[in-house]
Amino acid sequence: MSAVGCRVVALALVLGASAPAMARPAGPTSLSKRPGGTKVLYLLLADLGYRPRRVFTREGLEPFGVAVALGPQLRRDARRLARWVRGGRLLIFAPPLADERGICKGVELGELKIERKFRFDKERTTKAEAADLRLGANPCVITAPAGGRVLARTDDGAVVLERQLGRGWVLLLAHAELLTNGKLDRDDIAVLLRRWLARRAERGARVAFVERRRGGQLWQLLERANLLPFLGHGLLLLLLIYWRVTPRFGDADAFEPAQRRAFSEHARALGTLWRRAGGSAHALGQIYERARGRLRQGGGRGQQRTLAASIAARSGRDADEVQQLLGAVQQVTARADGGGGDPQRDLRLARQLAALLGPGRAGAAAESKRRAGDDETRDGNTRRMT
Repeated sequence: MSAVGCRVVALALVLGASAPAMARPAGPTSLSKRPGGTKVLYLLLADLGYRPRRVFTREGLEPFGVAVALGPQLRRDARRLARWVRGGRLLIFAPPLADERGICKGVELGELKIERKFRFDKERTTKAEAADLRLGANPCVITAPAGGRVLARTDDGAVVLERQLGRGWVLLLAHAELLTNGKLDRDDIAVLLRRWLARRAERGARVAFVERRRGGQLWQLLERANLLPFLGHGLLLLLLIYWRVTPRFGDADAFEPAQRRAFSEHARALGTLWRRAGGSAHALGQIYERARGRLRQGGGRGQQRTLAASIAARSGRDADEVQQLLGAVQQVTARADGGGGDPQRDLRLARQLAALLGPGRAGAAAESKRRAGDDETRDGNTRRMT
Protein backbone atom coordinates (compact mmCIF):
# COMPACT_ATOMS: atom_id res chain seq x y z
CA MET A 1 0.00 0.00 0.00
CA SER A 2 1.30 3.45 -0.83
CA ALA A 3 2.05 6.14 1.76
CA VAL A 4 -1.09 8.06 0.76
CA GLY A 5 -3.21 4.93 1.22
CA CYS A 6 -1.74 4.36 4.70
CA ARG A 7 -2.62 7.92 5.71
CA VAL A 8 -6.20 7.53 4.51
CA VAL A 9 -6.65 4.24 6.38
CA ALA A 10 -5.21 5.82 9.53
CA LEU A 11 -7.68 8.71 9.22
CA ALA A 12 -10.59 6.28 8.83
CA LEU A 13 -9.47 4.39 11.96
CA VAL A 14 -9.25 7.62 13.96
CA LEU A 15 -12.75 8.62 12.88
CA GLY A 16 -14.06 5.15 13.71
CA ALA A 17 -12.39 5.19 17.12
CA SER A 18 -13.92 8.56 17.96
CA ALA A 19 -17.44 7.42 17.05
CA PRO A 20 -18.18 5.52 20.32
CA ALA A 21 -17.24 8.57 22.39
CA MET A 22 -19.74 10.74 20.53
CA ALA A 23 -22.47 8.11 20.25
CA ARG A 24 -25.18 7.30 22.79
CA PRO A 25 -23.92 4.72 25.34
CA ALA A 26 -25.50 1.28 25.33
CA GLY A 27 -27.67 0.09 28.21
CA PRO A 28 -27.54 -3.20 30.15
CA THR A 29 -28.31 -6.33 28.17
CA SER A 30 -29.91 -9.61 29.19
CA LEU A 31 -27.20 -11.39 27.19
CA SER A 32 -24.52 -10.48 29.75
CA LYS A 33 -23.63 -12.39 32.94
CA ARG A 34 -21.46 -9.55 34.22
CA PRO A 35 -22.53 -7.33 37.13
CA GLY A 36 -23.74 -4.67 34.70
CA GLY A 37 -25.91 -7.10 32.71
CA THR A 38 -29.51 -8.20 33.30
CA LYS A 39 -29.38 -11.93 32.58
CA VAL A 40 -30.30 -12.72 36.21
CA LEU A 41 -33.54 -10.76 35.78
CA TYR A 42 -34.24 -12.59 32.51
CA LEU A 43 -33.79 -16.02 34.15
CA LEU A 44 -35.71 -14.93 37.25
CA LEU A 45 -38.82 -14.08 35.24
CA ALA A 46 -38.52 -17.42 33.45
CA ASP A 47 -38.40 -19.22 36.84
CA LEU A 48 -41.51 -17.30 37.95
CA GLY A 49 -43.49 -18.79 35.06
CA TYR A 50 -43.32 -15.90 32.61
CA ARG A 51 -42.07 -16.33 29.04
CA PRO A 52 -39.28 -13.82 28.47
CA ARG A 53 -37.99 -13.19 24.96
CA ARG A 54 -35.52 -10.72 23.52
CA VAL A 55 -36.81 -8.13 21.03
CA PHE A 56 -34.53 -5.94 18.93
CA THR A 57 -37.11 -3.73 17.22
CA ARG A 58 -39.95 -1.73 18.71
CA GLU A 59 -42.25 -3.07 16.01
CA GLY A 60 -41.74 -6.58 17.42
CA LEU A 61 -43.53 -5.74 20.68
CA GLU A 62 -47.07 -6.29 19.39
CA PRO A 63 -47.45 -9.98 20.45
CA PHE A 64 -46.26 -9.23 24.02
CA GLY A 65 -48.18 -8.04 27.05
CA VAL A 66 -45.19 -6.98 29.16
CA ALA A 67 -41.96 -5.26 28.14
CA VAL A 68 -38.70 -4.48 29.97
CA ALA A 69 -36.85 -1.42 28.59
CA LEU A 70 -33.65 -0.53 30.41
CA GLY A 71 -31.04 2.03 29.47
CA PRO A 72 -31.14 4.90 26.96
CA GLN A 73 -33.96 5.19 24.45
CA LEU A 74 -34.10 7.30 21.35
CA ARG A 75 -36.92 9.83 21.35
CA ARG A 76 -38.81 8.08 18.56
CA ASP A 77 -38.44 4.73 20.33
CA ALA A 78 -39.75 6.22 23.58
CA ARG A 79 -42.82 7.52 21.72
CA ARG A 80 -43.45 4.07 20.25
CA LEU A 81 -43.19 2.51 23.72
CA ALA A 82 -45.68 5.01 25.10
CA ARG A 83 -48.18 4.25 22.33
CA TRP A 84 -47.70 0.55 22.91
CA VAL A 85 -48.42 0.91 26.65
CA ARG A 86 -51.57 2.96 26.01
CA GLY A 87 -53.03 -0.08 24.29
CA GLY A 88 -53.34 -1.88 27.64
CA ARG A 89 -49.82 -3.31 28.17
CA LEU A 90 -47.30 -3.22 31.00
CA LEU A 91 -43.86 -1.59 30.77
CA ILE A 92 -40.95 -1.82 33.22
CA PHE A 93 -38.92 1.26 32.37
CA ALA A 94 -35.57 2.35 33.83
CA PRO A 95 -33.47 5.11 32.19
CA PRO A 96 -29.67 5.05 32.49
CA LEU A 97 -28.00 6.52 35.56
CA ALA A 98 -25.74 8.60 33.30
CA ASP A 99 -25.82 9.53 29.63
CA GLU A 100 -24.10 12.01 27.32
CA ARG A 101 -25.86 14.89 29.08
CA GLY A 102 -24.65 14.01 32.57
CA ILE A 103 -25.74 12.07 35.66
CA CYS A 104 -29.37 11.47 36.57
CA LYS A 105 -30.88 13.82 33.99
CA GLY A 106 -34.56 13.97 33.11
CA VAL A 107 -36.02 11.73 30.38
CA GLU A 108 -39.24 11.51 28.38
CA LEU A 109 -41.55 8.60 27.70
CA GLY A 110 -43.81 9.95 25.02
CA GLU A 111 -45.84 12.76 26.62
CA LEU A 112 -44.72 11.68 30.09
CA LYS A 113 -41.84 13.85 31.33
CA ILE A 114 -39.75 12.27 34.08
CA GLU A 115 -37.68 14.63 36.22
CA ARG A 116 -34.73 13.20 38.15
CA LYS A 117 -32.17 14.69 40.52
CA PHE A 118 -28.83 13.67 41.99
CA ARG A 119 -27.18 14.69 45.26
CA PHE A 120 -23.38 14.48 45.57
CA ASP A 121 -23.10 15.07 49.29
CA LYS A 122 -24.80 11.91 50.58
CA GLU A 123 -26.71 8.78 49.69
CA ARG A 124 -30.27 8.46 50.89
CA THR A 125 -31.77 5.46 52.60
CA THR A 126 -34.52 3.92 50.49
CA LYS A 127 -37.80 3.00 52.13
CA ALA A 128 -40.22 0.62 50.44
CA GLU A 129 -43.98 0.83 50.69
CA ALA A 130 -43.96 -2.66 52.15
CA ALA A 131 -42.17 -2.69 55.48
CA ASP A 132 -40.68 -6.16 54.95
CA LEU A 133 -38.57 -5.10 51.95
CA ARG A 134 -34.92 -4.14 52.34
CA LEU A 135 -33.59 -1.72 49.74
CA GLY A 136 -30.16 -0.17 49.40
CA ALA A 137 -29.24 3.49 49.18
CA ASN A 138 -29.89 5.31 45.89
CA PRO A 139 -28.46 8.76 45.15
CA CYS A 140 -30.64 9.24 42.05
CA VAL A 141 -34.35 9.81 42.63
CA ILE A 142 -37.45 10.74 40.64
CA THR A 143 -39.69 13.73 41.19
CA ALA A 144 -43.01 11.90 41.30
CA PRO A 145 -45.24 12.99 38.40
CA ALA A 146 -48.92 13.70 38.81
CA GLY A 147 -50.91 10.49 39.11
CA GLY A 148 -47.88 8.40 40.10
CA ARG A 149 -48.00 5.97 43.03
CA VAL A 150 -44.67 5.67 44.88
CA LEU A 151 -43.58 2.12 45.77
CA ALA A 152 -40.11 2.98 47.15
CA ARG A 153 -38.66 6.36 48.09
CA THR A 154 -35.96 8.33 49.88
CA ASP A 155 -36.30 11.59 51.77
CA ASP A 156 -35.85 13.58 48.54
CA GLY A 157 -37.91 11.63 46.01
CA ALA A 158 -39.17 8.36 44.59
CA VAL A 159 -36.98 5.42 43.60
CA VAL A 160 -39.73 3.16 42.24
CA LEU A 161 -43.24 4.24 41.26
CA GLU A 162 -46.08 3.15 39.04
CA ARG A 163 -48.26 5.29 36.80
CA GLN A 164 -51.15 4.55 34.54
CA LEU A 165 -50.65 5.51 30.89
CA GLY A 166 -53.79 5.16 28.81
CA ARG A 167 -55.12 1.66 29.46
CA GLY A 168 -51.72 0.37 30.47
CA TRP A 169 -49.30 0.74 33.37
CA VAL A 170 -45.66 1.79 33.68
CA LEU A 171 -43.37 0.65 36.50
CA LEU A 172 -40.78 3.43 36.58
CA LEU A 173 -37.41 2.97 38.32
CA ALA A 174 -34.97 5.79 39.05
CA HIS A 175 -32.15 4.19 37.05
CA ALA A 176 -31.35 0.93 35.24
CA GLU A 177 -28.61 -0.19 37.67
CA LEU A 178 -31.35 -1.19 40.13
CA LEU A 179 -32.12 -4.28 38.01
CA THR A 180 -28.58 -5.33 37.06
CA ASN A 181 -27.02 -8.64 38.09
CA GLY A 182 -24.81 -7.01 40.73
CA LYS A 183 -27.75 -5.21 42.39
CA LEU A 184 -30.41 -7.92 42.54
CA ASP A 185 -28.50 -10.02 45.11
CA ARG A 186 -28.00 -7.11 47.53
CA ASP A 187 -31.57 -5.89 48.19
CA ASP A 188 -35.20 -6.84 47.64
CA ILE A 189 -35.86 -4.95 44.42
CA ALA A 190 -36.56 -8.30 42.73
CA VAL A 191 -39.27 -9.01 45.32
CA LEU A 192 -40.89 -5.63 44.66
CA LEU A 193 -40.84 -6.35 40.93
CA ARG A 194 -42.32 -9.84 41.39
CA ARG A 195 -45.18 -8.52 43.51
CA TRP A 196 -45.97 -5.79 40.98
CA LEU A 197 -46.10 -8.29 38.09
CA ALA A 198 -48.27 -10.66 40.14
CA ARG A 199 -50.74 -7.83 40.71
CA ARG A 200 -50.77 -6.34 37.18
CA ALA A 201 -49.86 -9.13 34.74
CA GLU A 202 -51.34 -12.51 33.92
CA ARG A 203 -49.39 -15.54 34.99
CA GLY A 204 -47.41 -16.97 32.10
CA ALA A 205 -47.53 -13.69 30.18
CA ARG A 206 -44.98 -13.12 27.44
CA VAL A 207 -42.30 -10.61 28.51
CA ALA A 208 -40.24 -8.76 25.90
CA PHE A 209 -36.75 -7.61 26.84
CA VAL A 210 -36.14 -4.62 24.57
CA GLU A 211 -32.53 -5.00 23.46
CA ARG A 212 -30.31 -2.86 21.32
CA ARG A 213 -28.74 -4.66 18.40
CA ARG A 214 -25.21 -5.81 19.08
CA GLY A 215 -24.42 -7.00 15.55
CA GLY A 216 -23.70 -4.09 13.24
CA GLN A 217 -23.28 -1.75 16.20
CA LEU A 218 -20.40 0.13 14.57
CA TRP A 219 -22.75 1.26 11.79
CA GLN A 220 -25.25 2.53 14.36
CA LEU A 221 -22.52 4.39 16.23
CA LEU A 222 -21.39 6.09 13.02
CA GLU A 223 -24.98 7.00 12.20
CA ARG A 224 -25.65 8.55 15.59
CA ALA A 225 -22.36 10.43 15.52
CA ASN A 226 -23.21 11.80 12.03
CA LEU A 227 -20.04 10.22 10.60
CA LEU A 228 -21.65 8.26 7.77
CA PRO A 229 -20.93 11.03 5.19
CA PHE A 230 -17.26 11.01 6.23
CA LEU A 231 -17.20 7.22 5.94
CA GLY A 232 -18.69 7.36 2.43
CA HIS A 233 -16.23 10.02 1.31
CA GLY A 234 -13.32 8.07 2.81
CA LEU A 235 -14.31 4.88 1.00
CA LEU A 236 -14.66 6.76 -2.27
CA LEU A 237 -11.24 8.32 -1.78
CA LEU A 238 -9.71 4.91 -1.08
CA LEU A 239 -11.24 3.49 -4.26
CA LEU A 240 -9.82 6.37 -6.29
CA ILE A 241 -6.37 5.90 -4.78
CA TYR A 242 -6.31 2.17 -5.41
CA TRP A 243 -7.60 2.68 -8.95
CA ARG A 244 -4.76 5.13 -9.57
CA VAL A 245 -1.76 3.40 -7.99
CA THR A 246 -2.46 -0.34 -8.10
CA PRO A 247 -1.94 -2.65 -11.11
CA ARG A 248 -4.91 -3.46 -13.29
CA PHE A 249 -6.63 -6.81 -12.94
CA GLY A 250 -6.76 -9.11 -15.94
CA ASP A 251 -5.82 -12.47 -17.39
CA ALA A 252 -2.11 -12.52 -18.18
CA ASP A 253 -2.64 -15.46 -20.56
CA ALA A 254 -5.03 -13.44 -22.70
CA PHE A 255 -2.09 -11.95 -24.59
CA GLU A 256 -0.48 -14.14 -27.22
CA PRO A 257 3.29 -14.61 -26.80
CA ALA A 258 5.46 -12.85 -29.34
CA GLN A 259 6.34 -15.05 -32.31
CA ARG A 260 9.99 -15.54 -33.14
CA ARG A 261 10.86 -13.75 -36.36
CA ALA A 262 12.30 -15.68 -39.31
CA PHE A 263 15.97 -15.21 -40.11
CA SER A 264 15.01 -14.08 -43.62
CA GLU A 265 13.42 -10.98 -42.08
CA HIS A 266 16.71 -10.20 -40.34
CA ALA A 267 18.64 -10.66 -43.55
CA ARG A 268 16.20 -8.49 -45.49
CA ALA A 269 16.35 -5.75 -42.87
CA LEU A 270 20.16 -5.84 -42.79
CA GLY A 271 20.31 -5.66 -46.60
CA THR A 272 17.97 -2.65 -46.55
CA LEU A 273 20.30 -0.88 -44.10
CA TRP A 274 23.35 -1.55 -46.31
CA ARG A 275 21.48 -0.27 -49.36
CA ARG A 276 20.38 2.94 -47.64
CA ALA A 277 23.92 3.49 -46.36
CA GLY A 278 25.45 2.92 -49.85
CA GLY A 279 27.65 0.11 -48.55
CA SER A 280 26.85 -2.63 -51.07
CA ALA A 281 30.58 -3.08 -51.83
CA HIS A 282 31.31 -3.66 -48.16
CA ALA A 283 28.53 -6.27 -47.99
CA LEU A 284 30.05 -7.99 -51.02
CA GLY A 285 33.42 -8.06 -49.24
CA GLN A 286 31.78 -9.72 -46.22
CA ILE A 287 30.39 -12.50 -48.41
CA TYR A 288 33.83 -12.99 -49.98
CA GLU A 289 35.51 -13.28 -46.57
CA ARG A 290 32.88 -15.80 -45.50
CA ALA A 291 33.68 -17.93 -48.55
CA ARG A 292 37.38 -17.92 -47.70
CA GLY A 293 36.68 -18.80 -44.11
CA ARG A 294 34.54 -21.81 -44.98
CA LEU A 295 37.32 -23.18 -47.20
CA ARG A 296 39.88 -22.59 -44.39
CA GLN A 297 42.12 -20.43 -46.63
CA GLY A 298 44.22 -17.46 -45.48
CA GLY A 299 43.82 -13.91 -46.78
CA GLY A 300 45.92 -12.22 -49.54
CA ARG A 301 45.92 -11.74 -53.32
CA GLY A 302 48.73 -14.25 -53.78
CA GLN A 303 46.42 -17.16 -52.81
CA GLN A 304 43.61 -16.33 -55.20
CA ARG A 305 44.54 -19.16 -57.60
CA THR A 306 44.65 -21.74 -54.79
CA LEU A 307 41.24 -20.46 -53.51
CA ALA A 308 39.78 -20.63 -57.00
CA ALA A 309 41.02 -24.21 -57.47
CA SER A 310 39.51 -25.27 -54.13
CA ILE A 311 36.14 -23.69 -54.95
CA ALA A 312 36.15 -25.22 -58.44
CA ALA A 313 36.88 -28.67 -57.06
CA ARG A 314 34.16 -28.34 -54.46
CA SER A 315 31.47 -26.90 -56.70
CA GLY A 316 32.30 -28.66 -59.97
CA ARG A 317 32.72 -25.36 -61.83
CA ASP A 318 35.50 -24.21 -64.19
CA ALA A 319 38.56 -22.95 -62.30
CA ASP A 320 39.20 -20.06 -64.70
CA GLU A 321 35.59 -18.89 -64.35
CA VAL A 322 35.85 -19.04 -60.55
CA GLN A 323 39.18 -17.16 -60.58
CA GLN A 324 37.71 -14.48 -62.86
CA LEU A 325 34.76 -14.02 -60.45
CA LEU A 326 37.03 -13.80 -57.41
CA GLY A 327 39.23 -11.26 -59.18
CA ALA A 328 36.22 -9.07 -59.98
CA VAL A 329 35.07 -9.26 -56.35
CA GLN A 330 38.48 -8.36 -54.98
CA GLN A 331 38.79 -5.48 -57.42
CA VAL A 332 35.39 -4.00 -56.38
CA THR A 333 36.02 -4.37 -52.65
CA ALA A 334 39.54 -2.94 -52.87
CA ARG A 335 38.44 0.09 -54.91
CA ALA A 336 35.44 0.85 -52.68
CA ASP A 337 37.55 0.45 -49.47
CA GLY A 338 34.55 -0.74 -47.47
CA GLY A 339 31.98 1.75 -48.80
CA GLY A 340 30.17 3.00 -51.92
CA GLY A 341 29.70 0.77 -54.97
CA ASP A 342 27.07 0.03 -57.61
CA PRO A 343 24.17 -1.82 -55.89
CA GLN A 344 23.04 -3.69 -59.02
CA ARG A 345 26.56 -4.84 -59.89
CA ASP A 346 27.39 -5.78 -56.35
CA LEU A 347 24.12 -7.73 -56.02
CA ARG A 348 24.92 -9.72 -59.17
CA LEU A 349 28.45 -10.53 -57.96
CA ALA A 350 27.13 -11.46 -54.48
CA ARG A 351 24.62 -13.91 -55.95
CA GLN A 352 27.31 -15.54 -58.12
CA LEU A 353 29.66 -15.80 -55.16
CA ALA A 354 26.91 -17.24 -52.93
CA ALA A 355 26.16 -19.87 -55.55
CA LEU A 356 29.77 -21.05 -55.26
CA LEU A 357 29.30 -21.73 -51.53
CA GLY A 358 26.63 -24.34 -52.22
CA PRO A 359 27.45 -28.03 -52.82
CA GLY A 360 27.43 -27.56 -56.65
CA ARG A 361 27.19 -30.36 -59.16
CA ALA A 362 30.26 -32.32 -57.97
CA GLY A 363 29.46 -31.76 -54.34
CA ALA A 364 25.87 -32.93 -54.81
CA ALA A 365 27.05 -36.06 -56.57
CA ALA A 366 29.55 -36.77 -53.80
CA GLU A 367 26.88 -36.29 -51.17
CA SER A 368 24.51 -38.68 -52.97
CA LYS A 369 27.32 -41.26 -53.28
CA ARG A 370 28.07 -40.96 -49.54
CA ARG A 371 24.43 -41.47 -48.58
CA ALA A 372 24.16 -44.48 -50.90
CA GLY A 373 27.25 -46.02 -49.25
CA ASP A 374 25.73 -45.50 -45.83
CA ASP A 375 22.53 -47.24 -46.93
CA GLU A 376 24.52 -50.25 -48.29
CA THR A 377 26.49 -50.53 -45.05
CA ARG A 378 23.27 -50.40 -42.99
CA ASP A 379 21.66 -53.16 -45.17
CA GLY A 380 24.76 -55.35 -44.84
CA ASN A 381 24.74 -55.08 -41.07
CA THR A 382 21.06 -55.99 -41.04
CA ARG A 383 21.63 -59.10 -43.15
CA ARG A 384 24.48 -60.28 -40.90
CA MET A 385 22.30 -59.86 -37.84
CA THR A 386 19.50 -61.97 -39.36
